[in-house]
Amino acid sequence: MYRKVDYFKHFFGNYLMPNRLPWLLLLPIFLFLIDNIACAQEAIAQSAGAVWPSNTWIDPDHFRGHGYYFSLYKLLTCLVLFFCWVKTADWVNQDLQFHRLPIYVWNPIVVGSFSLALLLMWFIPYFWLGLLLLFAAYLLPVLIYVFHYRNPVVDSHFRVLTPPHLLFWSAQKLAYIGIHIDAKDPSSELEQEEHSVALLAVGGEMATQDNQVATLTARQLPGYTVTVKLLTDAFERRASAVRLNCGEEANLGYQIDDIWHRLPSQSLETGQQIAEVLACLTFGSSDLSSQKQGERTDQEAEFTFRLRSFREFLGTIPLNVTGQRDKFDGYWEEVFPCKVSRQLEEHADRWLVKLNREVAPFHTLPELGMREKTAALVTTALENADGMLLFSSLPGGGLTTTLNVALEGVDRYMRDFVSIEDKSKREPEIVNVDLRNYDSKAGQSPADIIPSVSRSGADVIVCRNLVNTPSTKMLCELADRQHLIITTIPARDSVEALLRVLVLKVPAAVFAAAVSTVVHSRLIRVLCEECRESYTPSADLLKKLGIPPGRIEHLFRPPTSSDKATCNYCDGIGYRGRVGIYEVLTVTDKMRSILSNPKPEIEDLRKAARESDFQTELDHGKLLVARGVTSVEELQRIFKS
Repeated sequence: MYRKVDYFKHFFGNYLMPNRLPWLLLLPIFLFLIDNIACAQEAIAQSAGAVWPSNTWIDPDHFRGHGYYFSLYKLLTCLVLFFCWVKTADWVNQDLQFHRLPIYVWNPIVVGSFSLALLLMWFIPYFWLGLLLLFAAYLLPVLIYVFHYRNPVVDSHFRVLTPPHLLFWSAQKLAYIGIHIDAKDPSSELEQEEHSVALLAVGGEMATQDNQVATLTARQLPGYTVTVKLLTDAFERRASAVRLNCGEEANLGYQIDDIWHRLPSQSLETGQQIAEVLACLTFGSSDLSSQKQGERTDQEAEFTFRLRSFREFLGTIPLNVTGQRDKFDGYWEEVFPCKVSRQLEEHADRWLVKLNREVAPFHTLPELGMREKTAALVTTALENADGMLLFSSLPGGGLTTTLNVALEGVDRYMRDFVSIEDKSKREPEIVNVDLRNYDSKAGQSPADIIPSVSRSGADVIVCRNLVNTPSTKMLCELADRQHLIITTIPARDSVEALLRVLVLKVPAAVFAAAVSTVVHSRLIRVLCEECRESYTPSADLLKKLGIPPGRIEHLFRPPTSSDKATCNYCDGIGYRGRVGIYEVLTVTDKMRSILSNPKPEIEDLRKAARESDFQTELDHGKLLVARGVTSVEELQRIFKS
């Protein structure tokens, strides 16, 4: 249930926000001017020897105060106009933010013109002339903003002060007094479509003005509507990337839960139109020949994929809404940055659009799918006073998320945490973790700042990546001197991660003495609960899974029958979402002895790990199969990749 506390947070957060305070503060200034001008007029009259008329002959019904300067009707007229202006200026401010228009241009125009007219009004001796000036200063900037600047650049559904909009607005107001007019909401067509998507150029090396020009130019291209529909469909299908290959024909594909799904082929003309829109948004030009053959945009130019989700504001943020959330006029807006890369080959033009959509935040390791016993081992390793804790996975295996959640769950107030990160690769900030950056583009590495970090008295040093031999050697030496080192390295499993560190040519004895724990993760797809089907496993399959006969009667798999209707929840894929499977390797003395050998063998390390009651990711995956979370086919797929 919606709490009163949340209501007050919403009220004060929206009506007392900093960008509205100057307008509200003008009210006491307004009243202050009335009082001071009245006092000034009284002082001038007294200095001139004027005599106040007797109150005996003044009509009580038309009394205007001493000096005849007070008029209740004129004051109320100004106050009504003032409050109308406050409401209108607040709408302009929100509208500028909603449509990503230049807020620092139009806000000063709307606020400054009325404020200046309000000041001049007290120096004009004719009230109605001053009121006319005030009304013009209120209305003209708003009309110029709406008709000359705003309406031409927004979608037709969002245009205001048009005949359909005025008719619908009048019908809403007249309904309060019992007069009902049949008027259609201009945004009704938009509500039926559920989403309104706009593509905005905001990245790359283009300036702000160039980005606006690129955005407007892209909207005029013939392929803009097709591109918007493509990205909208990709978003609704939970795709993390869109692939476009233009060869003899245009091949499109979505990456959903790390699996590529091919779409029906399109004509080459359609593919080139989509490519023109992407080129205009990312590189500022729709000319596809601006790049040479074989050239790749490794900088991954960014543009914003704006998704407006029209949900009425009820005081609470919907749990299924992710991304950047802004509330404007009762609706939610979600913004997703995209990264675009292009590769030209002899007979093909390849585009890759990565949708960096945010996911619901995780707060504990079990929320990621980690078993309670495994999470307890990770927590114990994080509480150590020294040693090296390695986090590892294959690319796209949830490494960053696992590390961040692990750090969130450890006490960062009784110990000093310092994180060493590359300036060009920003990671999510963690509370009470001091950030130290190095610039890899300038030729720097963690080795350049590790000495200063160690001298600062940090108890825990987090180094996001082991990039070279000097850095790795320094971290291993610090791990042996009352420092807990937390770092990451890509590998197929936790045992291989140990050898990956040795590949960096760090002294084996130093690393073997430093390392204490390795945490490895993989992501496995989760069966769709709406369409998964059960089957009776064979005795041979149960034996391979390590499940005793008679323990379970059914396993689950994606639907195999083509007669069934396509599942709307998973879009016929059979899987929806992913969950992590984990293994935690505690390094024993025997394993340290093997690592210290001149040529350590991976099989010897695996044997020593099994002797220490080591639970692998495969064991965790088999448990998920037995529980019906995933399928045998999916488990086989992730361990073959």
